Amino acid sequence: MDTRTANTWIMYCEIQRLDRPGFSKNKIAKHLGINWRTVKKYYAKVDEAGFEPPGKG
Repeated sequence: MDTRTANTWIMYCEIQRLDRPGFSKNKIAKHLGINWRTVKKYYAKVDEAGFEPPGKG
């Protein structure tokens, strides 16, 4: 796994971790210091082949 893929995976996992307690996309973005549209992009990644978290699908 290259560095970019690893960083993407880490960000995805962090967003999912913050989503579980019910944080909004905007609050997640503020907490991580990223744009809310970036958070939305990571939510969309679940639909991409090969990017689902282990144990799902």
